[in-house]
Amino acid sequence: MKYVDLNREAYNNVDGMGYVRKLTQQMRIKLALDMLKESMPDGAGAKLLSIGCCTGEIEVLFKEMGFLVYGVDGSPIALKEARRRGVITKCADISNGLPYPDDSFEYVFAGEIIEHLMHTRTFLEEVNRVLKPQGVVIITTPNLARLEDRLRFLLGRTPKHTTPIHNYLYLHIRPFTMDSLKKALEFTGFIVERAESNYVYLGPLKASRLSRLLAIIFPSLGKTLVVKARKKWLKNTTSSEWAL
Repeated sequence: MKYVDLNREAYNNVDGMGYVRKLTQQMRIKLALDMLKESMPDGAGAKLLSIGCCTGEIEVLFKEMGFLVYGVDGSPIALKEARRRGVITKCADISNGLPYPDDSFEYVFAGEIIEHLMHTRTFLEEVNRVLKPQGVVIITTPNLARLEDRLRFLLGRTPKHTTPIHNYLYLHIRPFTMDSLKKALEFTGFIVERAESNYVYLGPLKASRLSRLLAIIFPSLGKTLVVKARKKWLKNTTSSEWAL
């Protein structure tokens, strides 16, 4: 099953990026920006690839930091808006690989993408391939082991993004925990340098200072994982050696 096929509805709805304006999503994006700033505070013209850039709403923030921003997405409709915002775009089904040469970028951003893909290993190896030596990838993805889901398990319920009814809307294929995401990155030739989460679920107080403090102390319990990793090498293995 291809990424485009699985996300056709989302691709045709270019207004779907409205969710990033939610406060909790802004917290996720801020963490990603912080990770970029600690590596290169002013961008300095470095090339950054945003995978699944859609209309380029987040990518504008990368441009403001000084990065030369490239974006790949499966929706030609969405990419028209991304180009209007100054993103250098390519239209492609990323489940078939990334349409860029080896060692093309200093940075790769994959926000809320990896959970939609069938073959995690192939995706991360492609990210490794297009990154320059010592290049950095920043990945954000929902956390299967977040406090909210642990409470649901205790009550005999399953996480929203893994149940058939909700998954029809979320289209999540591969749920991750902090540990499984780190191991996947390490296996495909990355060194994890920083791993955080945006907030810990506290019901109506989910965007409070307390929820953020708990996420800092217990990142593995947070709602969305935000992980920064640096390219080290690309391990050549057969598919039978890797379970993800």
